[in-house]
Amino acid sequence: MAWTSTDPETQALLGADVTSITGSSGQGMYSGNDFTVLGDSITSVNASTANENPGHSWHTVLAAVSNGRLRWRKGGASGGFTAQDIRDTHLPEVLSLNPAPAACIVFAGTNNVGSGSYDLDVDIPALVEIYDGLESAGIRPIAVLITPRNTATDFVPEWNRRVLQIAQDRNYDVLDFFSVLVDPSDGSMQSEFALDGSHPNNLGHTQLGEYAWSVLSPRFPSPSVLLTGYATDAGDLLGGGGFFLADSNADGRANGWNGSGSPSIVTDGNLNWQRMTHVIGVPNVALLQRINIASGFVAGDTLELSMRMRIVGRDPGESLASGMNLEVRDAVSGGSTLARFGASVELPDGEYVLAAKGTLPAGSLGLRVNIQSESPSLSDYYIEYAQVGIRNLTAIGAE
Repeated sequence: MAWTSTDPETQALLGADVTSITGSSGQGMYSGNDFTVLGDSITSVNASTANENPGHSWHTVLAAVSNGRLRWRKGGASGGFTAQDIRDTHLPEVLSLNPAPAACIVFAGTNNVGSGSYDLDVDIPALVEIYDGLESAGIRPIAVLITPRNTATDFVPEWNRRVLQIAQDRNYDVLDFFSVLVDPSDGSMQSEFALDGSHPNNLGHTQLGEYAWSVLSPRFPSPSVLLTGYATDAGDLLGGGGFFLADSNADGRANGWNGSGSPSIVTDGNLNWQRMTHVIGVPNVALLQRINIASGFVAGDTLELSMRMRIVGRDPGESLASGMNLEVRDAVSGGSTLARFGASVELPDGEYVLAAKGTLPAGSLGLRVNIQSESPSLSDYYIEYAQVGIRNLTAIGAE
């Protein structure tokens, strides 16, 4: 989907529309498939960057709809942060990522334009320092035209024009989030996509993530996520268990998995899919869990959990969370949780790839895989999973 800029002065600056420069910078393809983010509450919503386990937000949607082309990396975002705050607190976190991601999407400025001390000559240099810091670390910035506000509506286009000019001068890709959500009649956020006067709702985040992929898809190399290709793959820490090949006790759940909900196994082509069926009036969170994973890793290794996910029958008006996480524990059986690496999204019917990776902290002895989906109130639906696998990226030299 191509979105054009709805702001006349921005159109005049471009001579056309924002999409005329996105995906066509002079710097060529990105060097890899990992990306990270910097931002404020619009980026940190539903997320916990401390344990790399984000919920539904524009960047998790971007990774999911890329179907394996993009891998989200732990970023930095906090509610209420200005460009100066992001520069001082979260930029160092991103610069410390090793290996460095290929790109960083910088969504900054909403709290600058909404403050009583807004000053372009002070605030924009802070944004430039973020760009400079990323470039010095070999991380390519991706600029964002910030989303509409229901206050300070005149300041938002003013900020975006400055961002756009800098991006053009530096050959950055640009994501025109403003035009995706704006009500052109008054410059505010469209009510359909608005949680409040300055934050998108879940549908708004979905729109932003899908739009971002439409812009960035030509810019990243071919698939990066290492989906397990076959059940006997020796590199899969699940030992092929994520192919759901057998159900010896006929309980609908594949061998080695436990949990709750209404499971069944279906075959589609060459793959078995673990299906979880949700029915209106049966309140439950369907859980698929694999526990006591004890080998194939040591503390300090970087692991990646990935899977295919297919959703069928959801009512378009209902947002329901679906996601997964790799739970790292200090014992093989029992013990306490040390970290979680995962992703959760609220997406409509379709097929997606989810992936999450993280580095195991000291004391890591056991792993659990948790896959969850929410029950509906508007329509019955089912969700299916296939090719669930864990890769030790350190062991195979693919960090």
